[in-house]
Amino acid sequence: MTGQNNTAYYNNVEKTGAAKRILAIMLAVIMVVTMMPLAFGQGAAQAKSKKAQYWLKVNRQRGVTTAYKKVDGKWKPVRAMLTSPGTGYKTPLGTFRLGDKHRRSGLMGGVNGKWCSRITGGVLFHSVWYYNWNSSSQSWVEFNRLGKKASHGCCRLSVIDAKWIYDNVKSGSKVTIYDSSKAGPLGKPKAIKSHSGWDPTDPTKGNPHFKLRKARITISKNKKKTVKFGAKYNLKAGVKAYNPNANENVTEHIKVIVKKKVNGRWIKAKFSTKDPGLYQVTYKVKYKYCRNNKKSIVIKVLRAPKKKVTEQQTTDQKTDQETTQEQTENGAESGAESGE
Repeated sequence: MTGQNNTAYYNNVEKTGAAKRILAIMLAVIMVVTMMPLAFGQGAAQAKSKKAQYWLKVNRQRGVTTAYKKVDGKWKPVRAMLTSPGTGYKTPLGTFRLGDKHRRSGLMGGVNGKWCSRITGGVLFHSVWYYNWNSSSQSWVEFNRLGKKASHGCCRLSVIDAKWIYDNVKSGSKVTIYDSSKAGPLGKPKAIKSHSGWDPTDPTKGNPHFKLRKARITISKNKKKTVKFGAKYNLKAGVKAYNPNANENVTEHIKVIVKKKVNGRWIKAKFSTKDPGLYQVTYKVKYKYCRNNKKSIVIKVLRAPKKKVTEQQTTDQKTDQETTQEQTENGAESGAESGE
């Protein structure tokens, strides 16, 4: 093989090797790209599976949306929200899947809304519209129409309700829009009126017109306030909490705080029926979709009862006393005799 031929031969070998290396790299890249969606998809699926499942049902006729939560395989109504669907029949009937979400989005007519979640096409859940991007520029006239048909097809909500959907109902969840003369299993919440450009349910810091109602805490009249020493006692039994803004049971958000009276002062303590005294028990609801509230009661734990003395024990005690007295007298006599 000549030198020229040798050079050509090695050039061909180098080109072939380089081509093989490039091909190997391309295959590796293709495999990574192919596997990434699968890996991320599995992670997303795992993350989604941990989140509660909801089904939103919009009653177009009555202007209320009811959220159903899947509990032990069954759909349970948990929250009701005043809704303004489209005038006439602009809001479509049917079952859809919740789509993309946006904290804020432009709407028809150059206005915008907060906490937007897509139902289908251009139909969204969103807050009552704002004239501009300032939180104090909401149309209070339109806010006061919540619960009535008013939009171009979207489902308008108060800020707190639009945010609840944005925060809790994952994309892909079912949304059913229907007509019925009955509001729904939780009824229709009482409206909050607005008289300014601020949404009265908007929890944004600095809202001077924030009117979201407090949670209501009820304590059963049958709940015992005096407890026997060592008896079983459940502090949460007979105590319930309710969010009047959405006809929602929020008992699970109750936190119990206990203090005991020691030397005239209430000191943080652990409740125990084996530690007699006065206890101040405070039930506090902290839930970001209604205003916080608390309610306190005083529970008295009685002292342990004294042991009852039986007739036989009394007789035995008298006998012991008599025996002791006789022994004392005999000892005194013996002492006197030895002294003589």
